[in-house]
Amino acid sequence: KEDEVDISRISESRHCPRDKIKEFRHVPTFAVPPSCPYVVRSFVKDGEWLGAKFLNRLQNAQGPPSIEYDELSRGNMFTYYDKQRHSTLPASSTYSKKIASSPRQLLNNIKKSRAARFGGPLRQISPYLESEMINTRWAEEARTTWDVRDSPRPTGLWVGGRNTSSASHFDLFANFHVLLSGRKRVSLAPPIDHFKFKFWPAPHPHARQARVEASFETPAITLKEGDAVYVPSGWVHKVIAERVAAAASFTALPPEFQSFEGLVREQVGAMFVDRGWSQVRAIGIIRVYLPAVAKFWLGEDIAQSVLS
Repeated sequence: KEDEVDISRISESRHCPRDKIKEFRHVPTFAVPPSCPYVVRSFVKDGEWLGAKFLNRLQNAQGPPSIEYDELSRGNMFTYYDKQRHSTLPASSTYSKKIASSPRQLLNNIKKSRAARFGGPLRQISPYLESEMINTRWAEEARTTWDVRDSPRPTGLWVGGRNTSSASHFDLFANFHVLLSGRKRVSLAPPIDHFKFKFWPAPHPHARQARVEASFETPAITLKEGDAVYVPSGWVHKVIAERVAAAASFTALPPEFQSFEGLVREQVGAMFVDRGWSQVRAIGIIRVYLPAVAKFWLGEDIAQSVLS
């Protein structure tokens, strides 16, 4: 029996239930995507896209001659980093970039490595497999979970080795994450809990990643093959692959992202560019302006904890 909480009536994430994540046996229909996460059990019922059959489909897919993936020399927790700022990371970083010559080699390398994963657009592994996937009935249904105003991103694929995990982080987009093979454990926390994780700020290579691996109040959910979880924009999440796992991500940026990006580029940028200010004066103004923006959007108490 599905629990009785009606998340469609919850307009603010801070009011989402904390005792458990809402579960459905089919994709619910919402007038507007909810502020709360939810799980759909047995979302994918087509066995040709699940378990060993999906992994066979993946390794036999026709792909480019070079596929980049991540590997750790120690530990098993992956932290996203901005590739353009990779040179700013400390020399002690455990990350290394590896190259596979085919989808088959990629999958074999991830299985054999102590800690490796691929995460990115599916087309980087095989545009042909991407084309097949997005035309399935379940993928079409996954894309109905977004707000009609959202801007879709390329279909993503995550393939991770046993016991690998992501650092606690949040994304700017909504994510309908579908587990196709393996088993995953997912922990979630609402945006109001951001202060506990002390996230790296936007200019940092580890932007949106936790500096502190804080505890999650809501019990973790376990995803089995065919299950899906909807993660709203801004929700903190940590994902652990309990065994070699492959999942598709259907993501879309909310209209607020485009609006804020436009504000930054067109208005905020205009405030600090071509003014003839000295560097000292510009830095002084930014130091005053950014905290003021944070207080306006987040409220004084949350802004103070984020900026401290």
